[in-house]
Amino acid sequence: MDPVVASFAQLVGVNDYLLGKALDGLSAAELRAHPGEANPWVDRGPHRGTRNLLAQALGGGSTCRGPRGSPRGRSRRTTPPAIRTHRSCSRAQATSADLMARFAQLGDDDLAKSAPREFPVRDKTVRGMIAFLVYHEAYHVGQVAYVKKWLGYPGVVDEQ
Repeated sequence: MDPVVASFAQLVGVNDYLLGKALDGLSAAELRAHPGEANPWVDRGPHRGTRNLLAQALGGGSTCRGPRGSPRGRSRRTTPPAIRTHRSCSRAQATSADLMARFAQLGDDDLAKSAPREFPVRDKTVRGMIAFLVYHEAYHVGQVAYVKKWLGYPGVVDEQ
């Protein structure tokens, strides 16, 4: 595996671990809570949407659709177990194992190709897309962790 991609693959595992800790013990009602004007749709699994977008860009992922063709994450809220296990869609979701397999298959030529869409990073290649989307997924995991702490639970990392 490309060494840069291997670093981001490691962070995918960290995201999975921290998301599990952040969701642990939260009810569906708690996951819908949000402080002030903060992002009110953490319960819809935006971090999983990011993971799926990355897997789709690498040739996998899911094309989950809800009522009237809208993306499932925007039309239906999920429970903490559904977010954790990727079951917010009846079709196969992008899993860590699938993503790791796709990362391992990428060669230098694949990584140097232009990303399939624009992302707010200087590196416009597939490698830059991977970097941004893994970072972006961590941002959403942080939102869940913040909501948990705001609800009075111990911190996800330091448990304080």
